[in-house]
Amino acid sequence: MNVPIKEDEIILTPEQQERMYWTQLKYDSHKWIEYHNGYYKCEFCDSTHTSVRTFDTVNICKKNPNLFPTDNQMPNP
Repeated sequence: MNVPIKEDEIILTPEQQERMYWTQLKYDSHKWIEYHNGYYKCEFCDSTHTSVRTFDTVNICKKNPNLFPTDNQMPNP
């Protein structure tokens, strides 16, 4: 006889969901390229990151042209 095992369901509060969204946005705003010995460097702003460091200390990449286009990249109206 097989008895199904109930899997625990993780329920996040709206505050936790929003915090995770912004953390993911901060991470995705950088274009991480492997630098050396487990370090990664952003192609746009040259900030470094390791897998040990949390993203609470990393800001959104202001030099990412996809998020913050420069004046010469703005479409003409």
